[in-house]
Amino acid sequence: LTVLSDLGYPTFFSGDYDRATELFRRAIERDRNYAAARFNLWRSLFYGGRYDEASAELDAISTLLPSDTPVLMMARGCTLVRQGKHSEARQLYYKLRERQRAGEFITPNFTATLAAELNETEGFFTDLETFLKERNDYLPYLKFAPEFRQYHDDPRFQDVLSRAGLGG
Repeated sequence: LTVLSDLGYPTFFSGDYDRATELFRRAIERDRNYAAARFNLWRSLFYGGRYDEASAELDAISTLLPSDTPVLMMARGCTLVRQGKHSEARQLYYKLRERQRAGEFITPNFTATLAAELNETEGFFTDLETFLKERNDYLPYLKFAPEFRQYHDDPRFQDVLSRAGLGG
């Protein structure tokens, strides 16, 4: 089921979100309660610009996971931004940051993704430094992940790629 739920990632990272959506749905057809597959589907819907469908997918995920699960908070916040609900999204972002400051491990990928959606540039670059320091498992994807596309031309982003050994 894990392999099936990840089948859409090559097309997702190439930017073919419609095809990725088709592939991610296959895992949900096998097990509609597999949260990882539903989250992958959310990503393809979200980055494909299908925000209402993405929001509905988050509603389905929220029946499987507690609403304060960091990945769900991040995804909900990103979707809210694209739906024009910036203050609600910002509240989720601040809650994630508070939990990090209190010592809870929340991957910088989640806070960086939501920071990027909210144009919280300093928070975003702080998270990227944490990516480097911790050798975050999402580090190899920085160069082509849609979450961070708006920063690709920023010299600070290019510097992080260079220091990570990913070229500039």
